[in-house]
Amino acid sequence: MRLAHVGPRYDLNDTTYEVLSTRRPYRDLSLGLSHEPLKGLTLALRGEHLLQPKQTVQDWLSGRYDQEGDASLVYGFPAPGPRWTLAATWTW
Repeated sequence: MRLAHVGPRYDLNDTTYEVLSTRRPYRDLSLGLSHEPLKGLTLALRGEHLLQPKQTVQDWLSGRYDQEGDASLVYGFPAPGPRWTLAATWTW
């Protein structure tokens, strides 16, 4: 498990260059677990960016999440949405 917390900070509006000081904290949560059901076979499940909302292109263009702390770390650039991966590794 990994939880990153970035507190309130200053940022710039990318069109007006106005200083923004009301940025809410940004949190990023990732979880992972693995299991070895057979000798040499490892199954791993990992979830990344679990607190971030999934954003569409329309959400980004409209600025819907611009002032949301968990939706962007830098003003105007959306955070990556939640992602799950499953991996199987065989070693011999």
